[in-house]
Amino acid sequence: MLPRLARLLLLALLIGAAAGAAAQAAPKAPGAGPAAPKAQAADATPSADAKPTAAPSRPLRPADAGVPQRPRRCTPYDVARASKVSGTGLTGNRHVVRDSRLADEGETWNGTRAVRLNDHNARLVMDMRLERELGYLVLQGDNNDHYRVEASTDGKRYKVIWNARPAKGGHGLRTRHVELKKKVKARYLRIGARRGDGYYSVSEVRAYCDKPKVWPPALTIPPPKTGWHAIDNPMMVNIKGGIAAAGVVVLLLFMWAEWRRRRERWLRYTRNTLLALIGCASFFSWWNLGHFHFDHYVHIWEHYHYFIGAKYGPELRYSHIYECTAQADIEDGLRRRVRGRKIRDLATDNQLRSTEPILQDPTRCKQHFSKDRWQQFRKDIRFFRGRFSRDRWDQSQSDHGYNATPVWAIAGRLIADETKLSWKAIEQIAWIDSVLLFVMWAAVFWAFGWQGACVALIYWGCNFPARFYWNGGSFLRYDWLFWMVIGLCLLKRERHFGAGLALTYATLLRVFPGFLVAALVLKVLYRMGKERRFVLSRAHAIFAAGCITAMAILIPASSWATDGLDAWQQFAENSEKHLSTALTNNMGLKTVLGYDFATRAKRMRNTELSDPFAEWKAARAHYYEISKPIMFVLVVLFCFLLARAGDRSEDWETACLGAGLVVMAVELTCYYYGFLLAYGLLWPRRKLPGLLAAALASATCWISHLPWNDDHFAGMSLASVVAVVVVTIHAAFAKSTERPQPTSPAPVELRR
Repeated sequence: MLPRLARLLLLALLIGAAAGAAAQAAPKAPGAGPAAPKAQAADATPSADAKPTAAPSRPLRPADAGVPQRPRRCTPYDVARASKVSGTGLTGNRHVVRDSRLADEGETWNGTRAVRLNDHNARLVMDMRLERELGYLVLQGDNNDHYRVEASTDGKRYKVIWNARPAKGGHGLRTRHVELKKKVKARYLRIGARRGDGYYSVSEVRAYCDKPKVWPPALTIPPPKTGWHAIDNPMMVNIKGGIAAAGVVVLLLFMWAEWRRRRERWLRYTRNTLLALIGCASFFSWWNLGHFHFDHYVHIWEHYHYFIGAKYGPELRYSHIYECTAQADIEDGLRRRVRGRKIRDLATDNQLRSTEPILQDPTRCKQHFSKDRWQQFRKDIRFFRGRFSRDRWDQSQSDHGYNATPVWAIAGRLIADETKLSWKAIEQIAWIDSVLLFVMWAAVFWAFGWQGACVALIYWGCNFPARFYWNGGSFLRYDWLFWMVIGLCLLKRERHFGAGLALTYATLLRVFPGFLVAALVLKVLYRMGKERRFVLSRAHAIFAAGCITAMAILIPASSWATDGLDAWQQFAENSEKHLSTALTNNMGLKTVLGYDFATRAKRMRNTELSDPFAEWKAARAHYYEISKPIMFVLVVLFCFLLARAGDRSEDWETACLGAGLVVMAVELTCYYYGFLLAYGLLWPRRKLPGLLAAALASATCWISHLPWNDDHFAGMSLASVVAVVVVTIHAAFAKSTERPQPTSPAPVELRR
């Protein structure tokens, strides 16, 4: 029995020893059980089989224990959301591309929800911070452009993984998506524009490893607009083209009825009603049927240039507006922004240059101002700067400055000096032009009748070059047109002195209306050559007296507005400089002769230069120089045709035909081409000019669909040249169905 008891005690001791050893080896939770034993004394001798160990610097992970690391899971979440965004050639907030918020489909391409890529060399780079597998991509950008998405693991070597094509469904921002045929590994994404209309923007970029729960991505589509609210700028251009085309059909109906001598009451009532409706539609179409600029009425860009240019004309003249604006910005704490912008050098050659000379010499501009005037200038600049976005304000400094004549500055400075700048005041000033245009068309109805007014309205309201987009809602940008048309109305009513005053005022406002007066001069010279004597009718003498009176009053008065008559010399130099600078929106015979398909802007634009169009301008200047003899011969021949046509026409007809001389003799920016409404005023006497003016208005709308400005304005120039040449030849040689009445009962001979 005792051995058996001994064996049981021995077994119990062994079990207890094993349990104690297990308890001592097991890790203890902090604070649980008795305190851990203190570390072994420094002089303690370790056992022979003990291995030296070091305390780990970080908690052990499975990989440290020899367990292989599992690959990162492929998830259906946007892995680009936490990206670090950078890039070159970008304008706007680049971080909007990773905010996981799609803009409304069709939203403005250059609004706050998008970052603009300034050209095809611009790049948007997204660093996803870790290498990922990508299988699904989403890109939202401007609708009609091609975008290239590239991937890289090291940020140096990129491979194209997706060429995003233009999106269908409308203008503005549009979403594309793709499921890659094979997943790619990448840490960096790079987005750039391959080709398109030159106006690139991106508003959202998403990347997924696995297919997201919602695929294709849910689009943010605004409620569909109907009726008047659905009209946008491209649709408005098509509406205008359609109205003008309908006008052509109605005018052909008039001509057919006259040719066939159809006088049925129902036909007369139908055609008159249609013409009246088209005339009204054309009138309101110039204001884009009440949409104006589609989100506002005021053209603040133009107000900045012309309000500041008029009010501070004595100090700024024609070359200091941008450098003085830069100095005002610097003194308001925007030195860094000024350093980064390019401004147009208005003093020399119209090239874009650095602001470094202004930064180095603060007195460069301030020397022209008194202390009080400078403080007032800073205050006004601060007001206008606050009405622009940051990028838009910097862009405004690359325009072509203030270019009004000293006579324009009389009214401009009177208004500017009496205006306390506020947004309400700017809105009130912006309505002056619209009021003038309403009065102008009332005068046309009085002088030319409702049919002549409606035909002229078809061209004016529906043509593309001189639409509201350019100068609508500005500061006295249509006063020249007002006085030109008033002069034609007075000529039609045989108020020759008033006509001379009005047409001379229009000429002193914008110079080129003087070609209408030149047509009357050609008429007189042609008659003198035909009769071989110096003879001037009484009506022409009265007209000349009106012209001289206007010059005698207005030119001296302009010295007050510009602080001296020497401003006229500076205006002439400034005009010569601008006329020698090629612009993509210029129009005229010179534009046609200078156009070269191989050197058009689409091919010659170089964004690596400070002025991307410098090479295009050089090529255009080269072809201008080559074509000078051809242009000279064509203008001389046209002047002969115009003189012959004037000899067979009344004075008001001759002045209206003189509008064609503007197209042939000078190159103007497109927004002045409203002067061709004068052809529509000929409708009561000559049907062809009105018909071709309406057809030209429609044609310009369709030609505008060419993607680049220099292409479609060259096409519009060619159409305009053809129209004025056909009209002038017809007026010079066609048999007149109605003999013009003499302009005065008794001509006055003036012999040498």
